[in-house]
Amino acid sequence: MKRIFKTDSIRNIVHWKPGAELDDISLLTLYRNILKVNNKSGANIKHNLLQGNLSLVEIRKLYSNTIISEFILNEESTAFLISVILQENASPILHIGLMIIDKNPGGNVMGLLSIGNFCMAYEKLGPFHITNITSTPSSIESFDQVILNSWPGPDIGLKKPPPGYREIVRILKSDYIEKYFPDADELEIDLKRFVLSSNSEEMGFVTNFYKISRANNFKYNLFCRTWIDYDQEEDIIQVGKANWYIYWRAKIILFFIQRSLKKILIKKMHKETRTEEVNDTKQAA
Repeated sequence: MKRIFKTDSIRNIVHWKPGAELDDISLLTLYRNILKVNNKSGANIKHNLLQGNLSLVEIRKLYSNTIISEFILNEESTAFLISVILQENASPILHIGLMIIDKNPGGNVMGLLSIGNFCMAYEKLGPFHITNITSTPSSIESFDQVILNSWPGPDIGLKKPPPGYREIVRILKSDYIEKYFPDADELEIDLKRFVLSSNSEEMGFVTNFYKISRANNFKYNLFCRTWIDYDQEEDIIQVGKANWYIYWRAKIILFFIQRSLKKILIKKMHKETRTEEVNDTKQAA
């Protein structure tokens, strides 16, 4: 199953369990597009979800329990988000996953991909817990503003996490971090702060606070500086809940993100048309 949002020049395709549901050609195309975006972005992230030279059987196994959102600009894949379903039947858990953006035409492509996967997960799983690993203030802000009871964060008591959250982090560690992170045996998780110490720079992630995307609200930038030790390549592990109310609020946010993207692309198209007209006039003169 997939959901498609499209305009004249962009498409956003959300695939539910592509390893299990896509036909061979479509799955291979998606896989190659993912590797191409990672390579062209210059990030070259080292992650087991981005392994190259896999057989079709291996690709199916790798992506059988995922939700993948793909952003296509002018018929070329330029961004993706791979979310991993950690637990499906009893008390579902979704990890928001790995996102790479090569080209952004403007607008909130990060929100488009994230909320697209989130809505697909709710429609398939019902209420669930969700996790996120990041050191980027803008990502922490986005997660906190959309997800219910997000911990840790600047607007919630920080002495201890809500009941059950530590067990969710343990599941994240065993079913995602140890499975997909290179050199997972060298990683450490602080269950008091929900902080992951890793070899982020070796994996290709930017760990300099002054080079990563800022949050709009200053309190998230301040929270990150006081909670995360960037010199130790730390990331926050956010945990939260998704329910019916959060789902419909996310749907509304998604609508406005899509509308904003349409306006940006229309404006860009008009600007390019005017530039071509001016150039044609100069050549004619």
